[in-house]
Amino acid sequence: MGKLKYNTEDYQNAAITAEKELLKIPVITLRQSTKHMTVRRGIRGTVLVGAEDVSGAEMAPYVKNRKSDVNLDLNLRPLTTYFSSVNADFDPNEAMNTLLDHQANKAMDGELANTPTAKEVLALIAKGVLRNAPFSVWRGVRNPKGNTTMDIADGFDTITKKDIESGEVSLENGNYFELGEPITKENAYEVITGLVSLLDDTLREKKCYLYCSKAISDAYNTSYKNNSKGISYNGKFEQTVVEGSNGNLIICPQTGKRDSEFIHISVEENLLVGVDQESDEENVRVKDYQPDTLTFMMRMFLGFQFRTVHKSFFFAVKLKSTSQDGEVEP
Repeated sequence: MGKLKYNTEDYQNAAITAEKELLKIPVITLRQSTKHMTVRRGIRGTVLVGAEDVSGAEMAPYVKNRKSDVNLDLNLRPLTTYFSSVNADFDPNEAMNTLLDHQANKAMDGELANTPTAKEVLALIAKGVLRNAPFSVWRGVRNPKGNTTMDIADGFDTITKKDIESGEVSLENGNYFELGEPITKENAYEVITGLVSLLDDTLREKKCYLYCSKAISDAYNTSYKNNSKGISYNGKFEQTVVEGSNGNLIICPQTGKRDSEFIHISVEENLLVGVDQESDEENVRVKDYQPDTLTFMMRMFLGFQFRTVHKSFFFAVKLKSTSQDGEVEP
């Protein structure tokens, strides 16, 4: 296909007029990884988050002049979103040909015109800027001088490691356990159902998720099938709920949990994904620095944090592995 004509000003104007829509696209691409988490908007820099634990004020039989002191313990944690950027050179002709060849117009509403619009080309680029987010959500390590999405912010696995080092997550606090053997397709059913009894009673009563790798999820299904032979009522082996949890513990396999050191059990309100999406500090621009090449520039905020690691909301399991890279072998 020959070259298509483009106007630099069209791209520069589209970046400004469609800025809010374009900034939403990377966050939308996060949904597959964060659909059982909570996205907090309007976060720039650091805000303190926590789970309220009110004690002291308690109903009792009526006694004249009885009173008590209220102890409000928030145990606040910092949710920090970091300013991040991408400066990507692109050939508008190549981008338009890609859209024409694949009819890839899923990022924006409306039909694809014979000649793609500048807005559609920018949407295509915006869709890919957080393509590695499924891994950074869990295993990202903050590196201000880094060059990838993994460097923007600490992910949940990294945060957990730091909480273990600080003692916030520990056996003594009832929010941590270390497995003594690797999870395999032979023992996954026994190991994972056994975790239920380790959870705090308050957490067991809540609808919560078991965030794990797809390999562990597959191992549980295989192990469940092997342990359910001869049971007539079991017509489905694709299990989404851990047996013995009264339907409250849902298996939630995550792409970014591949090779992870941990299984996490928590409620979705506890896993916070911080973004901005509201201020003028986030923006999209297109610059013309070279012939036949434009530069796509996007600025946005991103960060992660557990609202609390109290045992009534959170439980981390350190996996045992026989491989050197930490991969669980189902």
